[in-house]
Amino acid sequence: MEYQNIIVDEKDAALTITINRPPFNFMSIETLAEMNSVLQQFKDDAKTKLVIFKGAGNQCFSSGVEIQDHLGERASMMGENFDKLFRLLIDCGKPTLAVVRGAALGGGCELVAGCDMAIASETAVFGQPEIKLGNYPGPAGVLLPRIIGRKRAFEIIFRGNNIDAREAERIGLVNKVVLDNELEALTEDFIKTFSRKSRLVLAFSKRIFYDSLDTEPVKAWHMTMEACSDLMQTEDAIEGLTAYLEKRKPVWRSG
Repeated sequence: MEYQNIIVDEKDAALTITINRPPFNFMSIETLAEMNSVLQQFKDDAKTKLVIFKGAGNQCFSSGVEIQDHLGERASMMGENFDKLFRLLIDCGKPTLAVVRGAALGGGCELVAGCDMAIASETAVFGQPEIKLGNYPGPAGVLLPRIIGRKRAFEIIFRGNNIDAREAERIGLVNKVVLDNELEALTEDFIKTFSRKSRLVLAFSKRIFYDSLDTEPVKAWHMTMEACSDLMQTEDAIEGLTAYLEKRKPVWRSG
């Protein structure tokens, strides 16, 4: 399928979605719709075990959603597509990884927060400048307190100042920061790690992880143990344990 705003690449069990609107990689309604279409399309793809988000060029991962798409009739369309994106990031059944070079601001920073994992080059910067434009970053207001804590999230959202990559790593917004010339190798390492895992187990485990996040602890415990028991009955779980006992590599039934 032809896309106007993104580049889609399938390689080695990884699906890479690159926002292709340099230099700032602003996400328009059309960009969001294309990203949503890809996530929906590959939701049940047997080969894909990791979804990666990048920005074209080195200047920006993404500077956010187009300003004009916040205004007038397009605002509701933008909201619907942005909301759908964050739902699909959880429901796509694949682990997601943001690979950040340059600036991740506004909706770009929210996309980073919405991914399961994030890695960045040391020159990357992150921020939520919406408050300076008379707006509130809805997804950031939901995601950041859960990732980096209430007080730090409040400061980032309400001051609207940027933070550098090392600070983003220190507070847990980013998993790992490396030198610019090491980011591609680190990305490949993530791809290799996930390519060895069962697609079914990854999808099953991601659902368990998110279902338990906002559930009362005792209820979450019982729910998780019940789900783990169901997982243990699957062919891939049995194969993984059997392969370990037989000292061989597992052959996943689900890919």
